[in-house]
Amino acid sequence: MINTDHLRRPESAIFVFMRSHTWMVGAGLFALFAVMSSNACKHGQCDVGPDSKHGGSRSHNAGKNCQSCHLADGPGEGCWEVAGTAYDSLSGGISPDVVLRLYTQPNDSGELKLTLEGDALGNFYTSKDPGLGAGLYPSVTSANGHTSHMQGRITSGECNSCHGVSTEKIRVH
Repeated sequence: MINTDHLRRPESAIFVFMRSHTWMVGAGLFALFAVMSSNACKHGQCDVGPDSKHGGSRSHNAGKNCQSCHLADGPGEGCWEVAGTAYDSLSGGISPDVVLRLYTQPNDSGELKLTLEGDALGNFYTSKDPGLGAGLYPSVTSANGHTSHMQGRITSGECNSCHGVSTEKIRVH
């Protein structure tokens, strides 16, 4: 019999470990995949999130487009149908505790479709669908009672996707 031991390649330590511990490597990869995917995908479903409320402080990222995260399969908690940030027209800072209203006609006329309280950080958000498809007219009222009206009809509730980007921020005194 001919000895062929000298023809075999030496096995790397990692290969020897993986071959002898295959079940542990498989279980580890499965656990890693499970942890990574547990919060990353909502499978196209929108979770109902809490609406903003006066005095609330759960929100974040004032002025950013909320729906860039708060959408189906997005990393944000809940999917916002309407969301944005209001600013004080005099100070330029956030305008806390506003009230957003959406009407079917301009200047607070027609049918009122949504009333939404803003929080203490100037943000307002809801997962309720007010029926934006036909277009609605927003008005924002500050905590001291002054109201600003948007004269154009909106069909998207992504307020910060335009306001503060391609058009003036939402401002109310």
